[in-house]
Amino acid sequence: MKRAVLQVVLLAVMAVSFGVSAEELKASRPPSVCSFADGVYRFEFPGDRQLSLTFPLNLKQGEYYRIEFEVRCGRGIEAKNGISSLQIGETKRYQAFRAGKQWTHHVNYLYAETEKGVFSLSLKPSAPDTVEFRNVRCTRIADSDFRKNLFPDGGLESADPALPAWPWPQEEFLSLSRDAGFLVGSCSLVLKKGTLRRAVYALSSTLPVRPGKVYQIAFWGKASRNMQVQLMFESLKKELVVSQEWSRVEWEFSVPAGFPRLGRLRIVHQGDVPGEVYLDDFVFREKADLPQ
Repeated sequence: MKRAVLQVVLLAVMAVSFGVSAEELKASRPPSVCSFADGVYRFEFPGDRQLSLTFPLNLKQGEYYRIEFEVRCGRGIEAKNGISSLQIGETKRYQAFRAGKQWTHHVNYLYAETEKGVFSLSLKPSAPDTVEFRNVRCTRIADSDFRKNLFPDGGLESADPALPAWPWPQEEFLSLSRDAGFLVGSCSLVLKKGTLRRAVYALSSTLPVRPGKVYQIAFWGKASRNMQVQLMFESLKKELVVSQEWSRVEWEFSVPAGFPRLGRLRIVHQGDVPGEVYLDDFVFREKADLPQ
């Protein structure tokens, strides 16, 4: 109950914080195994083939948008067959999604290269399941919104084991932790490195950037021992050491001309030493322009 109430509050806060009114998206020709009632698309998914919901998009060229949806399924986070896609002009981008047995809130960002596009929610072949979607919305991002925190659920306080801000399934080394001795809240992200010599990493959902602007990535981190970590945002990189006490990490970078309009944050746990890195309170935002 507490988590359900928190999700409703989070959705309300997001609707207010991104001030431009959201447009409720309507699916075009849902498949026969999908019904629609009381604002919920319900799949009785047979599992033997890929099925999709497609949502036409009417956009303003050159603008950025935020697409949100909620999903839940009977199998919970064991199901790893969800994939969303955005087709804008000749560009198509994919982002995985997982669902809990309770409603999981996901966020996608897009840049409108053209005025028309398609957003799709697909289920790849897997075990049979009941999957539901609701509150599929598209909101244009105003100029002032870029200076707010664009990272979905940066504090991880939705306590959602589906990790919607880190949607690519990597549970062998990435999970939600409730036992890290938090400064605030009750959950953090934990990146675990075992005895394998290869690096392990966390890969975020897509985040929007504007060329010529300066961006800040910040979070709190601590480790079971001093650990080498590399931050990557597309081609940009920063090396750091996470200590055994909670400390704040900040990284500012300028976005050059020709840089992708959308990117992902990758946090790489490097080195040969096994251990855990705990991460919390993520912020991703555009820095205000300096006065002329």
